[in-house]
Amino acid sequence: MAKAHSDEDIQELFQAQLRWVKDGGHPAEGPLVQFIAMRDNERREERYNNGDDFALMEALYSCSCHGLKMPDWVAAGFRHGYRQILACNAKSLDEVFGRPFPKGKHLNALRKRRNIRFAIWNKVGDILRAEPGTPINRELFKRVGREVSPPVGGSEAEEIYYEAKKLTIFSHSEVVD
Repeated sequence: MAKAHSDEDIQELFQAQLRWVKDGGHPAEGPLVQFIAMRDNERREERYNNGDDFALMEALYSCSCHGLKMPDWVAAGFRHGYRQILACNAKSLDEVFGRPFPKGKHLNALRKRRNIRFAIWNKVGDILRAEPGTPINRELFKRVGREVSPPVGGSEAEEIYYEAKKLTIFSHSEVVD
């Protein structure tokens, strides 16, 4: 699993990202974004090793988006799966690379949740910056849930907030200060 990084490490990556973009580099291939993608791929490797074949496809996509060399586990997993298809040992891509969504999940509900995830994260950050000292609690999530579009209940806003938190490397305290 990824090691924890100091505030100095994160600030250095952030500054390097700003320089990268200023010098004309594509933001998706900058040092900070690549760092995040590599960290996420470490999590995906763990999921893949625990039987989540679709984590391989997520990692392959991440490498292609962020200008990263494929880690060995991604290259080996892709070769293995593709050989299964070439050898006619699999009927579908899902069979070797995993289902993108669990059976029974409704795409509209997943899309709604995905679309508001960072709206909720950002709204919490906006409130914390505007109103320092605001506790991150049920009342805050009820408020945030009412203010995002489409509105959601406080419990759902809280759940989605913590999903977004897992996907970020900055805490709100680092951004608010």
